[in-house]
Amino acid sequence: MPSWPGKVPAGSSCGELVCFADMLGTVASLLGEKLPDDAGEDSFDILPLLLGEKPALPIRNGLVHVNYGSYTVAIRVGDWKLILPQRVYRVSDGTLVPDHLVETQGKGPTEKFQLYDLSADPGETTNLFTQEKAKARELFDALKADVARGRSRL
Repeated sequence: MPSWPGKVPAGSSCGELVCFADMLGTVASLLGEKLPDDAGEDSFDILPLLLGEKPALPIRNGLVHVNYGSYTVAIRVGDWKLILPQRVYRVSDGTLVPDHLVETQGKGPTEKFQLYDLSADPGETTNLFTQEKAKARELFDALKADVARGRSRL
């Protein structure tokens, strides 16, 4: 629960999709600095959210996650989250490689596609990839577009 005496009431919450990358934009804002266009491409200033302001539109529609340590690539769009199989996909020079859904032969949960509806399953206990292939393709296409653009922020 966030708390900043005199600024953020203890126990307040916000339903916006934010991530650690937003710290750059937020700290810059706190310092009164404007980031150059080529810095913090995926970073939003979330200070207004912390102060309880409600945006007219969501600050972001989706969020790309790339973990080079575990070779995991994922995207969240709204309440849906797609996690690609580990060690199968990578981001290289503005391209997602491979550029299509690849069926894997692995048996563990980290060796297959994972798709979750976080509104119904916030604990990510039910993998819907097999039942919701169209939704998985939609998120995969959004991921490719974000990677090609070099940022998930429009």
